Amino acid sequence: MEEFSSCPFKYFCDYGLGITERKEFKVYAVDLGNLFHGALEYFSNLVKKRGYRWKEIPEEVQETMLDEAVDAVMDASIRDVMDSSARNRYKKQMVRRILSRTVKVLCYHLRNSAFEPDRFELKFGPGDSLERTKIPLEDGHRIALKGVIDRVDLYEEDDKIYLKIIDYKSGSRKFDINELYYGLQMQLVVYLNAAVEIYRKETGKEVEPAGIFYYQLQDPIQDESKVSGQKGMNVFRMTGYANSDTDIIDLLEHGTRNLESFSLNITNSGLPEKRANVWETNDFVRVGDYVTKTMKKIGDRVYSGEIKASPYLLGGQTPCDYCSYRPVCGFEPGDPGQEVRLLEKHKKEEILDKIREEVKEDGLHS
Repeated sequence: MEEFSSCPFKYFCDYGLGITERKEFKVYAVDLGNLFHGALEYFSNLVKKRGYRWKEIPEEVQETMLDEAVDAVMDASIRDVMDSSARNRYKKQMVRRILSRTVKVLCYHLRNSAFEPDRFELKFGPGDSLERTKIPLEDGHRIALKGVIDRVDLYEEDDKIYLKIIDYKSGSRKFDINELYYGLQMQLVVYLNAAVEIYRKETGKEVEPAGIFYYQLQDPIQDESKVSGQKGMNVFRMTGYANSDTDIIDLLEHGTRNLESFSLNITNSGLPEKRANVWETNDFVRVGDYVTKTMKKIGDRVYSGEIKASPYLLGGQTPCDYCSYRPVCGFEPGDPGQEVRLLEKHKKEEILDKIREEVKEDGLHS
């Protein structure tokens, strides 16, 4: 049996779940991250197939369809691994418990929303015709991006579509605009760029961003009786940025001044509070252009031969603290030519001003 970190989610993305038969050198592995995503995708397709809206699924139906989804994504070899020991059987129970909690929370988040989940595991890649995922570099080189968007929520009018992008995370990842600015956290924005172009081409309609969010797949220890109300649900709020347009915020979630799906309060004047994580529509576009420009700079540096280890220090943290390759990297802070890059933290308003200035000369991407 492999050794796992004491962190309950560490094996989801780093290790899988494995049993090694030393005699025959056979390894049977279960990628629990893919299991989560696969079960949620299957469940979501069942919701559509059976004509339910997420906010209206009875709880007993949720559990029945979730059992069906988990059974569908577990083949015989996976079941053998999961049932092979008491430890693995516990992990199987934990997987089912987290999925059940996740479905309940997602339904709760949508109960006052005009949005409805539309696509799951939406793929894009080199073989498609998207322009935003093909980034031209110097000397004729090009980056062709590929990815899988966990979930796209949709609200559609006669001439316009509003999109909400959600990415599921098994760790404690939160959206940080400082990390976006320094090119360390661009995934959600790349997903938004791709989704906007996909829906625009498919429908011929104007597409407007409503928000980009991370949802943390988690299993906090809580009294189930206290999870049904807003106070108990606060721990499950998503992180990210919403559109600042009050009409769009009302579509995202109406009927409350203290939103339940993500941390956003509405003032007495009906506007988002000053510190709220919101962007105007044009700022979503500017951030998308900035990320594309940043990826071009990174690509040009790689093609020029710049591949040395160059870790950063931001907010007292460096990726070296968690890097699995640290023993073989050879990077030693303080040695000649091996200085850590010190990245200064800025207020989010300052970051947005810097991004606006950076892309101003290029104009907005249409």
